[in-house]
Amino acid sequence: MERETTLSHNQSRILFILSLTVGVLVGLLGGIYNLITDNAVSILSSLQQNTSIYLVIVFMAMCTFLSFYLVKKFAPEAGGSGVQEVEGSMIGVRKIKWKQVIPVKFIGGIAAQFGGMVVGREGPTIHLGGAIGEGLSKIWKYKVSDLDVKNHLLACGAGAGLAVAFNAPLAGILLVIEEMRPSFKFNFRSYTGIMLACYVSTWVAQFIVGNKVEIPVVNVQLLSEIHFYHFIGFGFFLSIAAVIFLKSIKAGYKVFDYFKSKSAYLTFALIAVLFAVVYQINPDLNGSGMSLLKTHLESDNNLNWVISTASLRFVGGIISFCSGVVGGIFSPMLYLGSSLGEIYAMLLPKLAPYTTEFAILGMAGFFTAVVGAPVTGVVLIAELTGQYELILPLGIVCLVANFITHNLGAKPLYESLLKRDVRLFGNEKLKDTTETQ
Repeated sequence: MERETTLSHNQSRILFILSLTVGVLVGLLGGIYNLITDNAVSILSSLQQNTSIYLVIVFMAMCTFLSFYLVKKFAPEAGGSGVQEVEGSMIGVRKIKWKQVIPVKFIGGIAAQFGGMVVGREGPTIHLGGAIGEGLSKIWKYKVSDLDVKNHLLACGAGAGLAVAFNAPLAGILLVIEEMRPSFKFNFRSYTGIMLACYVSTWVAQFIVGNKVEIPVVNVQLLSEIHFYHFIGFGFFLSIAAVIFLKSIKAGYKVFDYFKSKSAYLTFALIAVLFAVVYQINPDLNGSGMSLLKTHLESDNNLNWVISTASLRFVGGIISFCSGVVGGIFSPMLYLGSSLGEIYAMLLPKLAPYTTEFAILGMAGFFTAVVGAPVTGVVLIAELTGQYELILPLGIVCLVANFITHNLGAKPLYESLLKRDVRLFGNEKLKDTTETQ
């Protein structure tokens, strides 16, 4: 009995050290990634003001093409978000080739941001976190009781990746618990390890990029005078938009699969030049949308401007994400959700004074409807904006949006993306079975 108690203590220490190590590594790599990508907008703006427009177009196009090239040449599974790859690795249908994924995701993600693609940083940091967890599991060969060490470290890395991307440790923890629950059997030790990794990674990243609310919003009203049915109606409105968004992604992949089968590099080159040119015309249409959100929420925006900008960014986001460039979809979705909230409030006279509040609700509700993670949606937006006072309406909108989207037959985004990756890159379980036979 004494020996078992001592062994249990040793196992707890091992798990603590492994989780801590993942958190530190993700915090360092994610913090550096954030520091570089956060400055992409200002660097591009400076280049635009101080150099020839043609040089800026060439520079941006080369950055985007580099991201495409790295993915195609070295790690095809590193294109796009990467969340589904982490989930696939947990259930054994995908394998994270961490030695290839880490450099491709890091360099390719930065290049895509400097190329003006409409992608976010959270997909790369989550995939980077998962790859770090995978790599550490390869180095650590010993079993820790009945715990699946590889999946535990994958979960720690993925949660830490989201935490670092948005300075949101609680959302990182909840994403793993809510989004990856079918892929990973949790117990008390795994919960505490994931919490440790998420908080440590956030703390380490704060030393690099600082501690700040990502989208600070002030003077928010509590919506206590808004009737309950407005939140239900808004949730329904967001679910319709989410279904359109999900169908557009599916159609976008089909279009790009066709063109890339004809001439992949020509397709990449045309997209790279297109987004570089668009940046010269209207920079608001490029990038993740996070910097635009910060000013967007505090401004009195014209309805026509909101609709036109959101529509163009919707198209740009679909092209960027489906093209295969390295980048996430969370940040572009948050901008679209905020725009949908503003549009909904502007169209109803009673809600017109609450456009900022409904923009915040829209971010959470649209995210939830697309991803299928209502608790994560509520907490993520509360951490991003610092507006915990809106927890109740956030919860109502997210629950309604999630329920309606599910009942309309739409599959959560990452479930669909995982099926696509398995079809394109293979099922590791089937490969192992074939090799055994």
